[in-house]
Amino acid sequence: MPRNEIQRSVLSELVQWIKNNLEKRLTMRALSLFSGYSEWHLFRLFRHYFNMSPMAYIRQQRMQLALDLLKVKPAFRIVDICIMAGYEDISAFNRTFKRYYAITPGQFRKILCISG
Repeated sequence: MPRNEIQRSVLSELVQWIKNNLEKRLTMRALSLFSGYSEWHLFRLFRHYFNMSPMAYIRQQRMQLALDLLKVKPAFRIVDICIMAGYEDISAFNRTFKRYYAITPGQFRKILCISG
């Protein structure tokens, strides 16, 4: 199998692993151990295929998960969604959510309730 195909295959498995473990503390070391690639090599692969660092990719996936949960699980408390999205600190979660979507999770939920 050509090297590029092997890298894409490993990266695909890693991306799936990330998505299945978003609630956990994900570090470059953990990604490196799972994939078998060095942290430096992983950084280069993510930059090449996703145009972002591995940690930025994880943050993006966590924010997408939070957005999806806010939409489909209105009974979940925001603090619960925060934990499910891998954040231990609600303030950091709120800041990151606002940076991504220009509103807080609470404001987003209110808009959803109003629009029905």
